[in-house]
Amino acid sequence: MKNSGGQGVIADLRSEAVAPLNPLVRQALAAAPDGSDSYDEDAAVLDLEERLKAMFGMRTALFVPTGRLANTLAVGILGGLNSEILCELNAHMVRSEYGLSARLWGIQTRTFSSDHGRVAPENVLPLLRQLENTTVRTTLVCVEDTHTMEGGAAQDTDALRAVATLLKERRIQFYCDGARLWYANVRHRVPWTFYGEIYDGISVSLVKGVGAPVGAALLLRENRRSELRDLRRMAGGAWIRPGPLASAALCALDANRDDARTDCANAALLADHIRSGCPGLEVRQETNMVMFDVPDASDYFERCRAAGVMVFRFTPSRIRAVTHRGISRDDIDRAAKLMCAVYREVS
Repeated sequence: MKNSGGQGVIADLRSEAVAPLNPLVRQALAAAPDGSDSYDEDAAVLDLEERLKAMFGMRTALFVPTGRLANTLAVGILGGLNSEILCELNAHMVRSEYGLSARLWGIQTRTFSSDHGRVAPENVLPLLRQLENTTVRTTLVCVEDTHTMEGGAAQDTDALRAVATLLKERRIQFYCDGARLWYANVRHRVPWTFYGEIYDGISVSLVKGVGAPVGAALLLRENRRSELRDLRRMAGGAWIRPGPLASAALCALDANRDDARTDCANAALLADHIRSGCPGLEVRQETNMVMFDVPDASDYFERCRAAGVMVFRFTPSRIRAVTHRGISRDDIDRAAKLMCAVYREVS
């Protein structure tokens, strides 16, 4: 792999999306039997959905092309038309999804502050609205786990239980944008069914932390698959022959079982190296992300790229580095040295 300047890339830390596929996953792509989504009879898709339902203890699972679509469908089916949802101030659903909740469902969104993205009852209780005549009713509270903007911060499981109880008492739905829930569980260390007990709906990426070539899944506590499938197709998410992709995702769930834990360990190693090489720099890392601030993220990015390390310009002043199955401990060692050398140049 070469970057635009011809320099070999030592480590591509932009996202899990750039990770190489496991050879077994590539084989599964090629070996999948033919099936049709149009008639809802693709065996691999149905097997994948059954696997995820059993894993999380949910009654509905639907294979979808992207996590963004999963979130959009969740808001439509759990929030409902002309209602209000609550999201954390810096949630991906608020910052990075093109205002789809408002565009498609007429949803009003309000945001709550938190401790580095972690929800607690006191964050949401003052915002819940059910009986006011001048506004719409709060129908859904959404959390993100792990929280991207907060450097991969994982939710606190005791706080999640408390929020779930609070919302259930008020008949308000609880949803998890769990694109990186696989990494959160490295911290949580709870059975996967815990999430099905806490949430009314969950989305999970099948790329991040799993290693499938594409796709996500939306899971619901209630049996609403037929309705959900219609919404997916209405929103442009109809598949033609999704079997190879579903087969690859099924394979990845087994073949890459330990990847999330390894990625988190590598991210911790990268964070330690950067802290050691750049004394005084505040480095944030909990799961498989490393974040720190620089004077100019675009300048830092270009200098790192020229040196052979690809990072992500998360904000004008914040850099994000993401570990994945394509990154080894040797890659971490070399990348950290270069990242620190560039930081010393620009700071």
